[in-house]
Amino acid sequence: MTKSEVEEITMETLKKVGLSISELIPINPKMKTKEVENYLGCDRKWLYKNLEILGGQRKNRRGDYEFDTEKVVNYKIKKSLL
Repeated sequence: MTKSEVEEITMETLKKVGLSISELIPINPKMKTKEVENYLGCDRKWLYKNLEILGGQRKNRRGDYEFDTEKVVNYKIKKSLL
């Protein structure tokens, strides 16, 4: 299988799984930093380097961040399929 074929299958699977997740599990649209760390098994330093990929946005002046739950879940699914 070529890399492009694998990517195509992965994206199709993500779309199907993504629909299932949103239909079956009511998800909070935003996740806190600690929740994302625990869910992905990563440290805060890695998380801050990957803000854009995970839909991270600064929440207040103190520097707290919140992350787009759908992007975080899709990232984890994509990584587990590859």
